[in-house]
Amino acid sequence: GLDSSKYKARQQKNYLKDNENNIENNDDDDFNDELLLGEGSEAFKQCDPFVFPCVQCDTLNFWNAPFIFNEDKTCISPLLRCKNVNCSSQPIDHVVYLRNRLTLMINKAIRRYYQNWLRCDDDTCCAFRTRQTPLGILHKRHLCTSCSKSELITEYDDRQLNLQLRFLKQLFNIDAYKNSINRTKIEQVDAYFKTLSVDVTRSIHKNMTELQLHIDRIIQKSGYAEVCISNLFAQFYFNA
Repeated sequence: GLDSSKYKARQQKNYLKDNENNIENNDDDDFNDELLLGEGSEAFKQCDPFVFPCVQCDTLNFWNAPFIFNEDKTCISPLLRCKNVNCSSQPIDHVVYLRNRLTLMINKAIRRYYQNWLRCDDDTCCAFRTRQTPLGILHKRHLCTSCSKSELITEYDDRQLNLQLRFLKQLFNIDAYKNSINRTKIEQVDAYFKTLSVDVTRSIHKNMTELQLHIDRIIQKSGYAEVCISNLFAQFYFNA
């Protein structure tokens, strides 16, 4: 029979090899290179950042990475600072609120996926949108019922949903993030933690891990979470 453990080990080995190649090619200081976690910066460009209003001043905070890098070669954790410099509130004091905002954002993305909107790939001349699946076929795709020339493509497919979940997950994975950025920024992160007390550093890691696990629990419900060969062929096995 098939040994699924060998398949999983091979998949993990290939993933780690791809990660190493991404890190070796990450030599500049472009912000997009900070998101090299398996898919690469180009894939994450289409993802929505984590956005939430401050509980005190209602200023919108945008999170694209676990750390905010300043022009003076320093960095800070977004858990310790509101985007409004005049606000004294710290997001780290409202982790339950952040978790709820994450849940709302993920649920919104899931609803968008299940709405299954189709749009014409000719955005300039047509830009037709519909949720009804047409019968006409063009190059193995659905023909636009408006212009009858272009194809209808899915606005938000399963790959985009999975990529959005992975993007949110990496926002709170400090160790994986440090492995994806260049050495200069790693030194800035290490220097930043040295300026903090032990309790604050421990609190940052604890709360980041808690938010990451919250997203992990949602990802585990996804069909992309794990491919198990033994489950795929379970219907062909019979108990003696």
